[in-house]
Amino acid sequence: MNDKYELTDTHPDYPWLRRIRALRGVRPGVRKGDMGGWVESESNLDTSGAAWVGGAARVYGDARVGGAAWVGGAARVYGAAQVYGDAWVYGAAWVYGAAQVYGDARVGGDARVGGAAWVYGAARVYGDARVYGVDDTLAAGPLSSQGDWGTLVRTETGHMIHLGCWSGTIDDLRALAASDEWPSRCNAETRAKYAPRLQAFAALCDAQVALWELVVAS
Repeated sequence: MNDKYELTDTHPDYPWLRRIRALRGVRPGVRKGDMGGWVESESNLDTSGAAWVGGAARVYGDARVGGAAWVGGAARVYGAAQVYGDAWVYGAAWVYGAAQVYGDARVGGDARVGGAAWVYGAARVYGDARVYGVDDTLAAGPLSSQGDWGTLVRTETGHMIHLGCWSGTIDDLRALAASDEWPSRCNAETRAKYAPRLQAFAALCDAQVALWELVVAS
């Protein structure tokens, strides 16, 4: 029995989709009677737990959202994709194919995660990232005193690294490590502690990007 949400009116442009309405408090910010996003059927969203589809988000096909995951904004999750754990998918992001997003991962912006890709742990995939396989992303951490993980993602024009509120290229990361001005405004002792981690992650990212270039060349 589904006492978590009900299916209501159909989507004006995609009549196979139905909007959901909470039948009880589901999670912070989602109370009884609140309208959510769009699903094709109850198989797309767990009927127990705190998982939710909100905003104008769409989940359809054989895709499933479970655990305490949240899909919002104008995001799409479809195909046989799965989003679970405490993961978030939002913005205009798409997760599709056989992709999985789980753990504390975040996928947002105009990112695309497809194929057999897995995005998990504390990974952050934003912007115009394109992740289609297990080698299209690299995450490591913690790399800061706030416990932030760094995530390298492949983009349409090359690569991008996300670390907390900071984003940049591998060269930008090396420059940050050598700088006295960090976004966290931490002291010299903290910078000295974490700068070697940033440099080591930059080296890992170099190796990952070289792998991409090798595959393209072949």
